[in-house]
Amino acid sequence: MKVYELMKKPLQSGLIEMSDSAVPIVVVLKKNRVDIRMCIDYRLVNNFIELSNYPLASIDDLLVGFQQAMCFMSLDKASGFWNIRMTERAKRISAFVCPLDISNGSECRLASKMTR
Repeated sequence: MKVYELMKKPLQSGLIEMSDSAVPIVVVLKKNRVDIRMCIDYRLVNNFIELSNYPLASIDDLLVGFQQAMCFMSLDKASGFWNIRMTERAKRISAFVCPLDISNGSECRLASKMTR
């Protein structure tokens, strides 16, 4: 029932939509041991995705730039990844199965190699 409640709002707001193909979800408990987090198992999908020719900088390279910094800020935009639009093809590839039926993400999911 918690998965249904978790998926109801994104479905009603158009962040996810029904689809005819899918990968499985995995439900895990959050640290508070009450709430749940829905994870999507994209391992099979990732095998078919071509990696970017422009990899991100390594953490060591990034940390060098912080050596002289005096102030740091941390921002956490909950579910910010829903703001990345996906093509129709990417929506079909990223579809997942949940108790509501099969769903397509209208926006990008971080679990996929597409965003790495």
